[in-house]
Amino acid sequence: MTLPFSTELNGKPTQFVEKIWQGLLTNDLEFSLFDLPNFLDSVPGLKDYKVGDLPAKLHTIRKDEKDHWREGRDIHMVIHNRTPNRLQFAPVVKCVSVQKIEIKEFLMTSTLDCVVVADRIFKVKIDDRWLAADDIQRLSINDGFETIHKPIWYFNGDFIGKITHWTKLKV
Repeated sequence: MTLPFSTELNGKPTQFVEKIWQGLLTNDLEFSLFDLPNFLDSVPGLKDYKVGDLPAKLHTIRKDEKDHWREGRDIHMVIHNRTPNRLQFAPVVKCVSVQKIEIKEFLMTSTLDCVVVADRIFKVKIDDRWLAADDIQRLSINDGFETIHKPIWYFNGDFIGKITHWTKLKV
């Protein structure tokens, strides 16, 4: 299944392609690293992307209202989806696991294990477990965001969705 990624958010580059490649190169996935040079050479446009010292993007958070994503599904990672410039930027990998995620705004005074964004207080729940603040930070970085606040801002308040994993990582 196609899994599209943005190359920009609010006019700034996401570097998701590079961050995903960083994760593909540093995790035990179901494709051979010997295939990578052939894949990179075969896809026009990929030579513009450079993997470097960026943190790896190891999963993605999506609404998935139609319940498409589940373990074992093929993932075709693309940018510029549904345009003439569509580009599959990585080899096909398998969905290793899926977790439920909920971001919830709370009206309370304690900020313990919460994220405070513009005087609004949020908590994050994965499957049936509320995350501690350091776990929320790790989740944010592993999803390709620079700070703990960015996913809260991006999803803009209460959110229910899934984390689609292409590595063995679980939150």
